[in-house]
Amino acid sequence: MKIIFYGTRDYDHLYFDVLAADPDYGCTIKFLAANLDPDTAQLAAGGDAVCAFVNSDCGAETLSVLAKAGIKLLLMRCAGYNNVDLAAAKANGITVMRVPGYSPEAVAEHAMALAQAANRRICKAYIKVRNNNFALDGLLGQNFYGACAGIVGTGRIGAAMARICHGFGMNVLCYDMYKNPEVETFARYVSLEELLQKNPEICIVTNELGYGVVPIEPFDRKWREKTGRICTELAAKADSVTRVVCGIGILLKGEEKHD
Repeated sequence: MKIIFYGTRDYDHLYFDVLAADPDYGCTIKFLAANLDPDTAQLAAGGDAVCAFVNSDCGAETLSVLAKAGIKLLLMRCAGYNNVDLAAAKANGITVMRVPGYSPEAVAEHAMALAQAANRRICKAYIKVRNNNFALDGLLGQNFYGACAGIVGTGRIGAAMARICHGFGMNVLCYDMYKNPEVETFARYVSLEELLQKNPEICIVTNELGYGVVPIEPFDRKWREKTGRICTELAAKADSVTRVVCGIGILLKGEEKHD
């Protein structure tokens, strides 16, 4: 099988060059710097499959060009596939495959790193120190120890985040339609309304809520003017709610000061 690898970056070569050189792999890889879109899809001619990423255009027009080029397989080197027109892929006879999941601990640890950076104003402190300004004005955060953490969604990522918050000595409150027995050993499940009423210092929102979605409008209404927000993705709209959360997001209380 010949795979046309779109949107290649240096870090991709670190792993996929080794894979392509393995005689037992049974596939050849052609690396392209160009990203996948309707204009570059024709570059896949002569291949059997294409490998794309989250920022690739895998819409109906692109898939139609790929099908005409003889492509039968679309390999997404990511977990998300919201940029893929699945109906068009089926109509063009293209099978879509994706990464089933990433390390939940890696995602949760990165989320906590972002939370700590926002809480302790790390980015602002870095800029000020580079300018030989060592004043603490605008850099003071607050202790996570003893604070309240609200975890909305306790799937694999949410559970990993709950464990991290518990390790920080936080009071962990959780909401999910389906309780996680492991999380129940150190955290308390409450309703979404009660969780918001507790006014947690940090609120983590994941997309692992069984078959449902969580409206984030309550967060907007309560904390819109007093929130630093870090979210990987926000889905556009859903029929039943104003907006839904996709990926993992963090809501941190605190007045935003620009100085």
